[in-house]
Amino acid sequence: MEQPTVFYPVVIVLALMGENSALSVNLACGYAGVRVLHGLWQASVNTVSVRFALFAILSLCLITLSVGAVMQAV
Repeated sequence: MEQPTVFYPVVIVLALMGENSALSVNLACGYAGVRVLHGLWQASVNTVSVRFALFAILSLCLITLSVGAVMQAV
């Protein structure tokens, strides 16, 4: 599954629940920024080890946002 298909619903759910903590906002903005950086890196340089590191950062942001959404819903 592609990450943006998880990111968009998680962010929408957090917004609808009124979760606008600094952590959630920073994680969402960080995810978007690193996603752009990942795409630019892949299109230009494409060093796999750097791409993997960027992907790992994206995954950590998304996992943290998802856990936060689940915790908010409970």
